[in-house]
Amino acid sequence: MAEDINRDPLAGTGALWEALLALLPRTKEELKLDLSEKVERSVVMLLQEATELFYGGRRSECLQTSEAVLDYSWEKLNTGPWQDVDKDWRRVYAFGCLLKAACLCEASEDATTVAAALKICDMGLLMGAAILGDILIKVAAILQTHLLSRKRPAQGPTQEQPSTKKARNEHVSIPDMKSERTVPRLHCPSLQYFRKHFLVPERPVILEGVADHWPCMKKWSLEYIQEVAGCRTVPVEVGSRYTDEEWSQTLMTVNEFISKYIVDELQVLLVAGCGTPPQRSLMSGAMSAPRIRTLGRCSGARELNHSATEPAPSFHILNSKGSGWLPLPETRVAENVDCASPFL
Repeated sequence: MAEDINRDPLAGTGALWEALLALLPRTKEELKLDLSEKVERSVVMLLQEATELFYGGRRSECLQTSEAVLDYSWEKLNTGPWQDVDKDWRRVYAFGCLLKAACLCEASEDATTVAAALKICDMGLLMGAAILGDILIKVAAILQTHLLSRKRPAQGPTQEQPSTKKARNEHVSIPDMKSERTVPRLHCPSLQYFRKHFLVPERPVILEGVADHWPCMKKWSLEYIQEVAGCRTVPVEVGSRYTDEEWSQTLMTVNEFISKYIVDELQVLLVAGCGTPPQRSLMSGAMSAPRIRTLGRCSGARELNHSATEPAPSFHILNSKGSGWLPLPETRVAENVDCASPFL
C-alpha cells in the first residue's frame, strides 16, 4: 500500500515511455502554456485540466480531455483564411497533440498505437506551432525510431548492400544541331576551369558525374523512402496543375501516397499496355520517374506556400498527380542541404 502511495504518477514500464518521459517537463508547473487572451478562457482551463490529469497519472481521462482540446482548436484552425489564424490557437493544437500522443504511448507500445501517436505528432507539426523547444519534432523522432527498430533487420556482415542506381541505357534520339550551338558536356571539371570558362562568361554547360559520390545516388529508392519515412503524415496536392477543377489538397502517409499515386498508377499503365513504367502519364501523356528532393523548409498544410515559423526540414516527393511535404525529425539544416546528410 505504501508503495502505491509513493509511486511516481509519471512512472511507466516500457522503454518507449521512458524515452518520451525524458523529453517532457517533470512537473505540470514546468509545462508552461503562456497563451494570450485571444484563446478563450474555457479552452485554456480545459488544456490546464488535461495537463493536471496527465501529471496526476490519469492518462485515460487526459486522453479524452486532450481530444476535446484538439476538436475545438481544429475548428479554429479551419475557420477563415490560414494567414488569419492566430499563432496561439496553433500552439493550443500542438499542446493537445503532445498530450494525446504521450497518453497513447503510455497505454501501449504496439506498432499500431505508436503509428497512431506518430500521426498525431505529424498533425501537430503541420497544423500547430512550435512549443517547448520543438518538442513534437523530438517526440516524432523517438516514435519513428521505435517503429523502424521493429521493422528493420539487424545489420550483419553478410547483409546485401543497396545496389548502385544505373542510368537508363535507352536510346534517345538527338536532334541535329549545328556544333557551334551544341551545349558542351564536361565530366567533373575543376572549380577553377568551370569558373573561368563557364561561370564568369555565363555559358551553358552540362556537368556529368559531379553527383555520383552523393549517398542518395546509391540509397534512394521507393523502398528506402518507405523505410525511413513511410509512416509519416504529409500534406499532398492532388492534381496535375493548380488550375484544374479537380485539384485539391489532402493529408496522407508517405506509404499511402506511394501506393496510391505511384504504385497503383504504374499497375494501371502496365495493364493498359503503355510499356515499361514510368514512361507516360494518364493525365498529361508524359511522365518522368517520381522525383524526390530535400528542402530546408516545410510548408503548412492549409496552404503549401505558407511557411510555418521555424519549420522543420523536409522531403519533397513529387509525381505527375500529387506531391507531399514531409518534416524530418530531430534535424535542423540550412537552406543548402549538406549532401553528407544520412537522409540523403
